[in-house]
Amino acid sequence: MISALPVRHSSCQTEENHSKGAHSLTTANEIAENIAAEYSMTKTRAKAIVDGVFKAIADAAVSGAETSIPGFGKFKVSAT
Repeated sequence: MISALPVRHSSCQTEENHSKGAHSLTTANEIAENIAAEYSMTKTRAKAIVDGVFKAIADAAVSGAETSIPGFGKFKVSAT
């Protein structure tokens, strides 16, 4: 079961740090590592949460539903 986490904004996500060449989160493992550190949980637990979010988005897309995450984007399968 995946539980909701309160939203926290990591300092590495700021535009200022990005423009200075700071490393941005690019992989599911890096996202999980950041979550684990931010919320004092194991990397294994954080990775399960990240994988669960991506699976929920993919499952919704496969079923034809659109997933909207405000401030991030919308996900939907469309014909090519």
